[in-house]
Amino acid sequence: MREFKLYCIDRPLLSNETQDAHGDDEGDFCEIKASEIQLHSLGDCAAYLWSHGRWGRRLMAKVDELAAEFRFSFDPAAPGVAVLAALSEAVEGCYQRLTQFALQLARGREGLVQDRKVRLALETCLMGRLHRKVFGAVITSTCKSDARINKRSKNASVMAGGSDSLADAVGVPAAVRPAVAKARAELSKIVELSTPLEKHRCLQKSIAVLTSAGGSGFSGDGLLPSVLYLILKTKNVRHWTAHLQYATNFSLATSRAQLSRNEQGYIWSTVEAALGHIQECRDFAARLEKSPSAVRSGDLFDSVRRGDVERVVAVLGGRCSEKTHWSRHHPLCACLDCTEARSGGSGDREVAVVADSVHSLTPSQMQTPLHVACIYGQSLVIEALLERGARTDCLDAAGMSPLHHAALRGHQNALLQLLYAKAPLNLAVRDDGMDTVLHLAARNGHESCVKALVYYAEHHNASSTLRLNAQNRSGDTALHLASRWGYLEIASILVGCGADAHGVRNRRRENAFECAHSGLMAAILKKKIQPK
Repeated sequence: MREFKLYCIDRPLLSNETQDAHGDDEGDFCEIKASEIQLHSLGDCAAYLWSHGRWGRRLMAKVDELAAEFRFSFDPAAPGVAVLAALSEAVEGCYQRLTQFALQLARGREGLVQDRKVRLALETCLMGRLHRKVFGAVITSTCKSDARINKRSKNASVMAGGSDSLADAVGVPAAVRPAVAKARAELSKIVELSTPLEKHRCLQKSIAVLTSAGGSGFSGDGLLPSVLYLILKTKNVRHWTAHLQYATNFSLATSRAQLSRNEQGYIWSTVEAALGHIQECRDFAARLEKSPSAVRSGDLFDSVRRGDVERVVAVLGGRCSEKTHWSRHHPLCACLDCTEARSGGSGDREVAVVADSVHSLTPSQMQTPLHVACIYGQSLVIEALLERGARTDCLDAAGMSPLHHAALRGHQNALLQLLYAKAPLNLAVRDDGMDTVLHLAARNGHESCVKALVYYAEHHNASSTLRLNAQNRSGDTALHLASRWGYLEIASILVGCGADAHGVRNRRRENAFECAHSGLMAAILKKKIQPK
């Protein structure tokens, strides 16, 4: 039989050392020692302060008081750098008031307040209470930067054509790739955390998963592409720059000089470099474009991909003058040469390539030449294919039409060519998402394509066919997607054309206004309140 000792208490159990330090007469036994508490979360920091008896309890009450008094107002249109500087100064002042109060309570033991753990606990408890006010302002000040990152991130996989191609383009070490899913699951928790300490801990654990998978051969050169790839694959984070600025600007217990030299500063500098690479580096986009998503199948499709109009016209016009191996004949062709080849004719003889058709399909993705031309934005090829009777309503293996691919990739010219060829506007992708063309353009931040769709609908009596409030399988409209990912211009266009920001709700029971990425987005959507 196991025996237990039971204490009835109405306060945290304290050590004799803590009582002697603060003059508290609150018991003579120890169950919770401050030195044994590791600070990894907001809860840990609160428990650490509580373990210091009356002194800690009074500090916690002061944190509540300062948080209730904290006010910060700013112009959402003001430069983000200026807003962040003013906000940092206001929060720093609040933290200094808290530390001064702690010194007054220390009764001659000022060294306790200078202890790293005490200062970190004070910072974390204060930022936990200020999080809603401070992080909202940080989001608004960094919303344009985050919108660019969201757009580039969402288009990265589309441009690369899959996870493996994306990893190759970014340069992720092969040993790290199997661990990305686990690291991504850890990093996705960052959106639920409210303090710089917790956000850093989350990022640290995510990177530890990658470095442990990389083994002893994982060098600093492999860390940046691995972190960049991890960011691209973590789809639920909408405010990367905001998380970065919040974690680095409001680590109040650590000076800027210390932050630049320690592990925390190194990790966040790596994240900053990765985000800058996603935002600004043109080579990044170029490498992704070199990873084609369309299947290169035969002379016709390769010519379409390269935009070789003359070659496409020559192939479609009849028999090609070039000779090739008989195995390149189309398996459904009924010509004499192909029939003989399939029946066991000599594999060494060279015969003329049978002319392909505008309705030919790639083997795996079942895409027509028009699909491939729209994927790569080859306007001249699209024109040649349309002139030869290419169908605009054909669906590939993913259930996407050429118009869907043009909108997904942001090719405005291709989109307009298809619209003038009477491509169906509101045809939904036949997959789990059921996205329309407008959904795809809005989600991927292609403002030019949204403008093209709206322009065509307004000037060709097609307003009734462009359903602005069409919902996908998740119940989201195009305005939901633009609002969620911070595309201010797209949201303005849709609201100006009559999209409903308040009446249409998705499956989470959210309207577009409630999905707003930032205060600026909320201001745009608030102007268009639907009457009851």
